[in-house]
Amino acid sequence: MKELIRAITSRLPVHGLPILFDLISPIFSRRPMPACLSLGDIKLELDLSNRVMRTMYFGIFEKDLLAYMHTVLRPGDTFVDVGANIGYVSAFARQRVGPSGRVYCFEPVPEYAEILKASLQSALVTNVIVVQQAAGDRQGSLPIKVSGRGNIGWNTIVPGLMEESADVRTVEQEFKR
Repeated sequence: MKELIRAITSRLPVHGLPILFDLISPIFSRRPMPACLSLGDIKLELDLSNRVMRTMYFGIFEKDLLAYMHTVLRPGDTFVDVGANIGYVSAFARQRVGPSGRVYCFEPVPEYAEILKASLQSALVTNVIVVQQAAGDRQGSLPIKVSGRGNIGWNTIVPGLMEESADVRTVEQEFKR
């Protein structure tokens, strides 16, 4: 069933998908539901009980961005992904730039960087470089608020942007130029 839903949702235009997606999401959010998504050589292990991972699996995550990347990235290009998370956008970029291109992934949250590194090692991909570091306009250190598994993409250095909750923690991260 999840493959059928993915086949449908990944081909629909962006407008209206969040509404449709919210209607079908209770099917998947009851318990952890693993799913594997292949983006070229790279396989991402996703948990469909996680809202962000569901949007990745069903082809809804950053659909406009991926469409733009599809038009501008060519084999041999270099792509930089700042805030790479578990590597969904990086894996898509790797498909576009091919083995002759390069993808640089900056991800300061240790567990996300490790998940991305493991996916790349499993695929024997060598032209995607993970830098477990934040990127900034100056050197220094800042706390990064990291949300829990409920929303793996909601992390920020902006004070007051994310409310404190039981599922939010802070990671101190070095920034280098």
